Amino acid sequence: MGLVYYSLDCTVRSCMMEELEQDVDEENLYRSSRLSPLGGMRWLELLMIAAAEHDDQWLAGRVEREGLLNSHYPRRNRDGGVTDVKMPWNAPLTLAEGEFNRLYIRGVCRAVIENNGREVLVYRGKAVRNPRPESLALQGQLLDAASLLSQLGGAEGANAPFPGPNSGLTVCRPGDFPSEAV
Repeated sequence: MGLVYYSLDCTVRSCMMEELEQDVDEENLYRSSRLSPLGGMRWLELLMIAAAEHDDQWLAGRVEREGLLNSHYPRRNRDGGVTDVKMPWNAPLTLAEGEFNRLYIRGVCRAVIENNGREVLVYRGKAVRNPRPESLALQGQLLDAASLLSQLGGAEGANAPFPGPNSGLTVCRPGDFPSEAV
């Protein structure tokens, strides 16, 4: 199950597309090393379609159906060596959810800034079994949209500390958060 995106509307989708176009123009699009050669070629197109019309679930389904991930990936051992291990069964969802969410957050931040706003609200868009203390501390916090947008931009933003891999955290415009979700 993917994240719940409270601010995913045509304005945010348009901002997501602008962010994606900026990454392409600056040759700074993140492409996971877990993508196969075919996946590397298809990634941008699928991410663009997802941003314009769908969500992380759709993107994960396409990655899985089209077999766009490598079957194995290198993982560091405790002794510093590297071993090839089988790709986890949930890798398509992990990749799609993480990258779609990052792009969505960038879109929300951009939409807030363009509307003369300053902050975005952090919320849990997906339940997680064992939330990290740092994730719990962020829930309900208002973050500066401009700072967050600059943190998450381009390929380098894939390693940003927020929202954190598999944290279930995302953001929305403060007015989009439903009062019954509190």
